[in-house]
Amino acid sequence: MLSACLMVLAAVVARAEDPAPAPVDSTLRVGEVRLEMHDIFTEQEVADASGLNHTLRTTMNTLHINTKPWLVRQELLFKTGDPLDIAKLEESERNLRSLGILNAVDIATADTTDSGDVGVQVSTRETWTLGLSLSFALSSSGNLRWNLSLTEKNFLGYGTLVRGSVGKGLDATFGRIYLRQNRILRTPVTVEFNYDNRSDGFNRWAAISVPFRSDDQGWGMRAYGWDRQFDARWYLSNGGPAGSDSARNQSLHALMPSEHSGFQLELIRRLSPADEGRVWRLGAAVHSSERYWDLGDGEFTLSDGEQADLSYLMDPGQPMARDTGLDVWPNVVLVTRGRRWAKERYLQRYGNYEDVPLDVAAEFRAGPSGPRVGSTAGYGERWNFQLAASNWDAIGRSYLLQSVFARVVTGEEAQSHHIVDLLLGSYVRLGDADRPYTLKTFVEGVHGEQVRGDSAATLGLDRGLRTLDVDGMAGEWLGRWSTELGRVSSWVPLGLVRTGWGAYYAGGLARWRNEDRDIGDARHEVGVGLRLGGVRSGRADVARVDLSYDLTGVDGIVITTVSRGYF
Repeated sequence: MLSACLMVLAAVVARAEDPAPAPVDSTLRVGEVRLEMHDIFTEQEVADASGLNHTLRTTMNTLHINTKPWLVRQELLFKTGDPLDIAKLEESERNLRSLGILNAVDIATADTTDSGDVGVQVSTRETWTLGLSLSFALSSSGNLRWNLSLTEKNFLGYGTLVRGSVGKGLDATFGRIYLRQNRILRTPVTVEFNYDNRSDGFNRWAAISVPFRSDDQGWGMRAYGWDRQFDARWYLSNGGPAGSDSARNQSLHALMPSEHSGFQLELIRRLSPADEGRVWRLGAAVHSSERYWDLGDGEFTLSDGEQADLSYLMDPGQPMARDTGLDVWPNVVLVTRGRRWAKERYLQRYGNYEDVPLDVAAEFRAGPSGPRVGSTAGYGERWNFQLAASNWDAIGRSYLLQSVFARVVTGEEAQSHHIVDLLLGSYVRLGDADRPYTLKTFVEGVHGEQVRGDSAATLGLDRGLRTLDVDGMAGEWLGRWSTELGRVSSWVPLGLVRTGWGAYYAGGLARWRNEDRDIGDARHEVGVGLRLGGVRSGRADVARVDLSYDLTGVDGIVITTVSRGYF
């Protein structure tokens, strides 16, 4: 698998010969930079509304605290007197959209003086950033996960995100506080803090970073530390010692009390020249984590209601035993990305615009992880490799997506393991640009060996099959596929929520290698549903409310909601 991982990296590098950007016209310079910031609803939109709609729009504009102008200006990668570089204007526009606190962003050149100074108009529209929301996911089995949260994404207009939430996850109730301050004290530094108090423990972490906000930024860094203690889902094979039927077409798991703490520190520097072609960055990182599971007397109640002795999970050669203890991984980081982008609507979201990268983006990490560098987990010296890469290709108004993630550990046979996840997708768009028909087709495959139970590939509600529970199937191998025809509707209730519809077919299978199932046992389903997304929010991820029918005849018709994943 290491050779396969390196072959994929070689292919990524081969695809990375992007054309150089258009040369900057040094005869023209940036003149006056004018900032035009609009309320959530423009004066014309308020004037055109009547009754409840007029009251709602006026109230939202009045209560919302607008973004500070300096916060917008500090994201601009140009200033008066700089040579005019259209690429810098476009990159600044993407930066502002990525903040998630502005709904419509447009940066365009205006008038040009006889001396060659070009005025630049920066236009933004505010979003409603204070939200009391109830989100939920109802699975085919009736399992309800919910989250009630109060979030302010732009506290007092300073770009600070504050969130408090309570809810129920897969296995525990929780209360959570999250804080993020972008550019603290107007510096390049971003800080984050999360505290999650759960009925079965806690999850707390903090991070400080200098993220890359420009292709030509010289360096970036991130420091991240975490401390977690809760019951983790450990998926088991139906064909293993705890299973009762190797042909059982359903996931099996136990809740394992676990402790996991550690830190990661990385520093990355740009290698490639500024303003020239593909961006290359090189850095160094160290990842150190300590992981333990509490098996007690070994007796656990499984998800199928049976009792089982799981003490064998700590036998030599088992993934749990292999990864218990301290793992230290110093690694070299190579990052690359292109400079070409497209602005699109109604591709993955229902918001104003979304940015689509048109060149290969990849991150590759490699380094030793064993006793020589301080690890106590595992059975000897080993090397860890990790690759994440993606690419979008534009074909007319349609797009092709390719994505790969691979993690490979080489060393003694007892500790060698890997997992590779490959995703291919297409977005074929037809008809009116403002209300297109979109045919979305996806195929994903996961191949793993000696995968830890808490890292198994799961197939279900969040991963492609509505008629399964969120983890209806699990294992080292996974295949899933889906095709959906949908269309954006002209109905936008109160001017806040864009609607649409979709009709789809999906199928898939997940299994451990010692389970007695093959592709003939794959699950198949068809369904129809609503598609919903906020048009006055910074990011409008599509929520799906579906009526699905299980073609295998096991579960029949189910109603589900989900707002994650490509499909």
